[in-house]
Amino acid sequence: MGKIFQSGEVPLLEVRMSKWFLVLGAVKAILIGTLIALLIYSGVLEPVAPSKYGPIVGLILSNLIFIGIYKKHSSLRLIVTSRRIIREERTLFGPTKLRSLFWQEVAKIKSLWPAIFGRLLGVGSIVFIPSSSSLGDIVFSFVDDLESMVIFFEEIIYLLKVKEVSEEEMIKFVKQFKQS
Repeated sequence: MGKIFQSGEVPLLEVRMSKWFLVLGAVKAILIGTLIALLIYSGVLEPVAPSKYGPIVGLILSNLIFIGIYKKHSSLRLIVTSRRIIREERTLFGPTKLRSLFWQEVAKIKSLWPAIFGRLLGVGSIVFIPSSSSLGDIVFSFVDDLESMVIFFEEIIYLLKVKEVSEEEMIKFVKQFKQS
């Protein structure tokens, strides 16, 4: 974790994906496993497995799908530092993928709500849009309490760009946010 920070950079906040991502993933895994089990049991997928193994294959498939969803949930995080926003994605077999933007490069923040369930649960995506289109957006999905997080990030941008406060004052602001 220390390798991704610059000298003098202070990590302030770590945002992880919502637990609702795991709940929705479990529902998807169970539905897919049940569907495959029913198709095997009914004989539609007889060449894949004999019909008596339908429930076992469905259960194994459900578990494998949920393990993949859990790995994705645990491998993504958004790190807010005194200088940058860092999106870190750890991969199973490859190197860690990092994407970062300095606070001065962020032009605006957009929030996206996924359908009605996202609004009911307060879960959505945050998109950090850079001032230069060549830098590319940073998208972080399934953020809990989306409204307050967007307001928090907009306040940081306001403090750094409009008021031009120092890093120490921004650190104080983030500590106050974490306490509330």
